[in-house]
Amino acid sequence: ADVAGGVRGVVAGVLEWLRAWLGDERFSDSRLIVATHGAMATTPHETPDLAGAAVWGLIRSAQSEHPDRITLTDLEPDPTTTPDLTDTLRTVAATRLPQVAVRQGRLLTPHLTRTTPHPNPTPDFGNGTVLITGATGTLGTTLARHLVTHHHIRHLLLLSRSGDTTPKAKELRRELEEHGAHITLTACDVTDPTQLADTLATIPHDHPLTAVIHTAGITEDGITTHMTQDQLDRVLRPKIDGAWNLHHQTRHHNLKTFALYSSLAGLLGTPGQANYAAGNAFLDALATHRHTHHQPAVSLAWGLWEETSGISGQLTDTDLRRLNRMGLHPLTTPQALHLLDQALTTNEPVQALTALDTTHLTPHNTHLPTLLHTLTPTPRHQPTPTHNTPTQTHPHTTQLADQLADQTPQERERTLTDLVRTTVAHILGHDDPRAIETDRAFQELGFDSLNAVELRNRLNTLSGLRLANTVVFDYPSVTTLAHHLDQQLTHHTPTTHT
Repeated sequence: ADVAGGVRGVVAGVLEWLRAWLGDERFSDSRLIVATHGAMATTPHETPDLAGAAVWGLIRSAQSEHPDRITLTDLEPDPTTTPDLTDTLRTVAATRLPQVAVRQGRLLTPHLTRTTPHPNPTPDFGNGTVLITGATGTLGTTLARHLVTHHHIRHLLLLSRSGDTTPKAKELRRELEEHGAHITLTACDVTDPTQLADTLATIPHDHPLTAVIHTAGITEDGITTHMTQDQLDRVLRPKIDGAWNLHHQTRHHNLKTFALYSSLAGLLGTPGQANYAAGNAFLDALATHRHTHHQPAVSLAWGLWEETSGISGQLTDTDLRRLNRMGLHPLTTPQALHLLDQALTTNEPVQALTALDTTHLTPHNTHLPTLLHTLTPTPRHQPTPTHNTPTQTHPHTTQLADQLADQTPQERERTLTDLVRTTVAHILGHDDPRAIETDRAFQELGFDSLNAVELRNRLNTLSGLRLANTVVFDYPSVTTLAHHLDQQLTHHTPTTHT
């Protein structure tokens, strides 16, 4: 009966188990396969499992933080139709593909495709009341202004936890009313089904509810291995409970539009946002669920906006550089609103709305999110599914090994110090590696937990090692980390683990 609570329970259980597995050094050379049944809709007729979809969001972020450690596999929706499980998973593991759906013996991988823009997008909000959640936040207020000034919506029901108790909310109401709109600004926590039901009951019969747009959401970032259950729950509730309550309680209304503000985090699995990714992946699945049942629905997987919101305002310059390296750039507000109108007139339940520079999507970007692979200027080669895929060594690994092979201990120390120093400088946005003091603690240089994850992942790629999750904290300066690398490379042959 409690769908939202059940989904949160499944995600919480997976997080607990995943943290234990990632934190156990016995599995440091192992590869984990997380299997779901019907979590992904591979055809327009499939209805995704909502809990499984949320797990995919969670695991996608974990994959970004721990490259080549985890495989996501979505098996047939009906478990009784899955062929021999051992053979299936062995085949999936051999491909080394990070995300796979198995349907009728075929292996399918997810990817983004470009949509054809509508020349004159005109969304249908009906002639009644449009409900907006998170209405006093940056995204909500921007949307409300757009609906009133551009689409001439005359009846808005604006919901937020604070209602009209803040000066900003009162100013918004006054501004919209000056444009001729009738504004109802109500304090309502949409995660509480009773509060939402009471609020919906106040909508006048002569202006019935015809559109719902759910923008509410919060972030509370942290790497997967340190994410608490409270962090997970606080972020999931506005997304999962809020969206489910809106879906369930408006099912008898004649809606023209039902839009959910999702995020690219759920599709790409941004590092440090496993909780946020899980919540947004649920929104994507809920929109698909409604779509297959012929109900209006679209999940808008937003990229970054230039205009600072309660969500994007927490991003540091280092965070922005990390997103830029993936080719993701902020949208201006006019760009975003144009994309919004385009998305609301396109018959696709899940749409990614972002500014994307494909010149960054090169085949040499080894940790590029799976869904972006097909957008690279040069198509990537996908391994052919076999039971015995040969181990491949990254070219940088071979170059480093060859370079170190004939060097003296002093030369090795200089080479590895330069390697670590240059990598740190790139992560922190310094053009000159000499700006990095080699004996200064990473934390003093401005490192956070996500920087530490990125540094470990880059050094793993360059060295062929499988460095511990805590290596940057155990060896907290360029000098000590370079020395540790030297010791590890002396006793290990660089390989890519299978």
